[in-house]
This record gives sequence, structure tokens and C-alpha cells, in this order.
Amino acid sequence: MCLQSMKMSLEYGADLHTMDHGSGFPTDKSKNILAGDEPYINSSWNLNNLPVLSSSVLGHINADISGMKVPWMYVGMCFATFCWHNEDHWSYSINYLHWGEPKTWYGVPGSQADKFEDAMKQAAPELFQSQPDLLHQLVTIMNPNILMQSGVSVYRMDQKAGEFIVTFPRAYHAGFNQGYNFAEAVNFAPADWLAIGRECITHYSNLHRYCVFSHDELVCKMSGEADELDLVLAMAAYKDMVTMYEAEKALRRDVLEWGIKTAERVPFELLPDDERLCDFCKTTCFLSAITCSCTKDRLVCLRHYDKLCDCPPSSHLLKFRFTLDELPVTLQNLHKRTVQYEKWIGTLTVALSIGDDPKKASQKLTLEELRKSMSEAESKKYPKTALWDNANAVLMDAEKCAQVAQSLVSGHIRTRKSESKFKLKLRDLEVFADQLQTLPVKLEELEMFGNLIEGIRRFQEEAMDLLSQDAPKIDDLKMCLNRGLTMDVELPEIKELEMTLNRRKWMELVDAADDAEGLWTVDYLDKKIEAGLQLRKDPIVHERVTQLQSLRTELTQWETRAKKLLNAKPPSHSVGELDELIKEARKINIALPSLPALRDLSKKVRELSDKVKVYENSSKWGH
Repeated sequence: MCLQSMKMSLEYGADLHTMDHGSGFPTDKSKNILAGDEPYINSSWNLNNLPVLSSSVLGHINADISGMKVPWMYVGMCFATFCWHNEDHWSYSINYLHWGEPKTWYGVPGSQADKFEDAMKQAAPELFQSQPDLLHQLVTIMNPNILMQSGVSVYRMDQKAGEFIVTFPRAYHAGFNQGYNFAEAVNFAPADWLAIGRECITHYSNLHRYCVFSHDELVCKMSGEADELDLVLAMAAYKDMVTMYEAEKALRRDVLEWGIKTAERVPFELLPDDERLCDFCKTTCFLSAITCSCTKDRLVCLRHYDKLCDCPPSSHLLKFRFTLDELPVTLQNLHKRTVQYEKWIGTLTVALSIGDDPKKASQKLTLEELRKSMSEAESKKYPKTALWDNANAVLMDAEKCAQVAQSLVSGHIRTRKSESKFKLKLRDLEVFADQLQTLPVKLEELEMFGNLIEGIRRFQEEAMDLLSQDAPKIDDLKMCLNRGLTMDVELPEIKELEMTLNRRKWMELVDAADDAEGLWTVDYLDKKIEAGLQLRKDPIVHERVTQLQSLRTELTQWETRAKKLLNAKPPSHSVGELDELIKEARKINIALPSLPALRDLSKKVRELSDKVKVYENSSKWGH
């Protein structure tokens, strides 16, 4: 069979509702969820979550709008085509190709949408005359080359499996599939879309095209949830609502001047959309509408108040959702949120720029105030700008510094038993104090820390005063030393005080031993000499140690002579020699170990000598 004579048909499984068929992305309602699917269920890139993120306007629409707020799926085959179109309400769209062959896209920037539409109308004028909204029906294909010849910029992109394609507001796009594949798409609307979306409503009205939802109703609903809005979204909603209010005020003035006399409040949001469509332009009414007693089942928007019927204005009725006095109150909810953010910015900008200027120290925020500011930023969803990052970094630094300062202050109010292994130097504390001073935050701990450093300096002054004295009192030295040790800081004065205190104690004991008869013993003398040698760097102590060493030498020499006499065999003992050695002992102010024995020997020798003399005398007279 000739290939040219073959008939071929293409099938495209487009706009498949995920609510009916399930999604290509895992959700909490998915069956047979695998362990590896868990991270993707709540991912922002999951197209079931993206439209309703906090920064997306569509999250404030109650209805589940299929294809716009709820993803649609697309099963394509080779050459299956999607025609030129842009998204409903000129919203953003995102398309994800789950698997299969690539999808080829052609796109036209939203800024050239009017030029694109003109080129299409010039190429097929008869079609657009009969169907002005032809491009919204997704049935129109045109060669990109023809568009480019008309000056339209067209861009091409091949989307592969695992890739996203994003289209921007009012950007026309078309394309085809290169083979069997499966994709999923949805719309989303960040803050910058609000102004574009309002422009789209006017465009739809001119084309008499139906809206998917009421833009005014959406903005008013957002204003009622101002405290919950993403801040950027709240600011955009405020600007859009101001535009809405000014337009509504002008339109109501026009219909009142036209001659309408009666009005009534109507809760439009409770009406089905098809019961509140403008009969002329098909816009979904929310803020107001016009009806007439002749056609109560029909209404028109205020832009087309004269298109409803030919009855006089007095027969018409203005239906409104809010009075013009109520709308500014609603608007104020958004304005308040914006003002709060601007105040937050101003407060932090000033506070964080103060630095260490002492004249502006009173303008610094306290740590608690900064905590409250950052808590406000979190709860009110302020955007995480450079200021937010800077303030958060300052908060973290300030909390760490406060914690360290508290630890240092509490650590230096301690007993001597709890001495730490590692000690800071005063310079370390001074550097840290300077850091506290330069923080953009006012810390309560700064004053306590300053008092700590001031106390250390006073201790140093007192210590230096004591150390400069020739003979400081021992009690004064003890008190000052105890104060220094409780500070748990490495201070050179502490060592000096310890040495001076030990010297004073040593000197006092040595002097006391000199003054008290019999206090010096050999052991006591040896201990004092040994202790003195450890303190001999002090010149006064060195002199006294030398004296004690001389005393010890004199003692040793005396003991040697005494032991020699004590160990000698009689009759080598001489009373005179013994008396001379005992006489020398009286000059040595120390308890001599051999002195008692020497005295006892002297006594015995003297007694023996006396007996000898008596015997000699008696023998002489007897002969």
C-alpha cells in the first residue's frame, strides 16, 4: 500500500482529571506508597501542592478548579499536538514530563501577545470575525515561521522526561509530542500575577468570555485573611484592591448619575457563578450588579449598566456586596499588614546600623525585643530578605554571646574548691566585652560582665598596693588572695600574692622561733631552711635562709665535737673541755640533741673528779 494513500489518525489523551484517574505524583491519598515516595508527597515541586503554596494566590480559591488548581494529565503519541493558547486568567503554568519521548514546545512572550493575536487575525480574518475568542478554544494551529515573518518572537524548546516547563502570564504556547509519553500540568499564581489577572478580566469582558472565577471575590477573600497571607502576597493584594476600589467607586458614581435610585445588599459569593454573570460581557459579578424589574433573572455588571434593557434608570436596582464605606475598612486589613512590615523593616534597619556608637546605645534593641521581632517575622510570614537574614544572624550571635557571658559571670562567682582547669586571661575578657559592646543588640549581661571586669581591675589595684608594701599584713594578703582565686582568671598578681603571703608566713615563723627560747629544733630548723630555699628569690628570705644555714652549720660542728667527747673513753674527758663546749651551746639558740647527754657527762666527770680529790686528801693526811 502506498504510504501517501494511508489514512492516519492521532490520539491525544489530554486534560485527564487527576481527581478521577490519580496523579503521576505521590499524594497522601495514593495507594501502595513506596518508602522512596515519602519525600515527594509534601514537596513544593509536587504539582498537587504547587498551586496552593502560601505564596500562590490560587490557594485562596475554595473550589478545586480542575486543570488550574488541580493538575491535569496528558498521554501523548507521536505528532499529537496542542494548539496555540495561553492560560486561563493569564496565570502561570508548569508542565512536568513524567516519562516517555520528548515534547516540543513553541512559545511567544506575554509582552508580544497582542502582536501574536494580530498576526493570527491577519492570517485568518474570517475565522476571527465569526469567533472573536477563537484563540481560547484551543483549536488553532499556525506555522511558527509565519508568525516570525510578522515580527513575532517565537522560541522553541524540547522537554525531556524529568524536566519542567514553565509558561509565564499571557505567553502563548503550542507544541507536539515526539512519541509516546506522559505529562502532568497545573497553574499557579504568585503575587505578581494579581495585577496581570485584573487586566485579564477586562480583556475577557471585551471578548465576552466567561471567567473561571471572580477576581474581585478572590482579592476580597484574601483581605479577610490578611494576617495569614504571605507578606509579598499581602502587599500585592493591597495594591490590586486599591485599583479595584477606585474603579468600583467610579462605576457606582456613574450609575447613580445615570439615575438609579434603589439598592440592596446581596451576598454574591453564595450565588452559583451562572446566576451572577453579566448578561452582556459574561464577567462574574461580585462587588455589584444591575438588575431591572422587567428581567429579574438577568443582571449586568456596572460597566454595562445600559445594556440590560430599555427601561428607565428608576426601574433598575443596584445590587452590592459592600458599601463604599465598608471597602476601605476591608482594604485597611491589608494596609495594616503592609504598614506592620514597613515598621518592622524600619525598626530593624535603624537598630542594626547603630554599631558601637555610644551615643546611640540607647536606641539598640534588647535581645528580647529582637527575639520578638524575628518571631513576628516568622508568624506573619515576612519575606526572607537580606535584612531578615542579617537580623537572624545577629540574633544567633547575640544569644550565643549572652549565653557565654552568663556562663562566665556565673563561673567567676565560685568557691576556691571549684577551680577550673583552664583559665581565661583578663585580656580575653576585655576583648569579649568589646564584642558585646559592638553588638547591634543591647544585652542585659553586658552590665554584669562589665561589673566582673571592674571587680578584677579593683582586685589588681588592691593587690599591687599590698605588694608594694615592705611588710603587708598576713590577714590582708589572705583576704586579697581569696578574692583573686574566686575570680577564676589567670592573673599574675595571684602568684605574687601567694609568694608574698608564703614569705610573710615564713618570716613570721622564723622570727617567732628566734624570739622564743627552745622553739628551734633540728627538725624545725631543717624544715624552715627547706621552705626558705623555695622562697629564696626574695632577697630578705635569702638573707634569713643564709643565716639559718650558718646556724645549721654551727649546730653540726658543735654536735660533731659533742659526740666525739661523748664517745671518747675515760679518762680522756676534761671538765674544762666539757664546760667550754656547754658554754658554747648557750650561744646557739637551738635545742641541741647532744646537750643533755653532754651536761650529764660533765656532771659525772665533775663528781668523779671531786671524789678523786677527797681520796687524795685523805690518803695524804693518813700517811
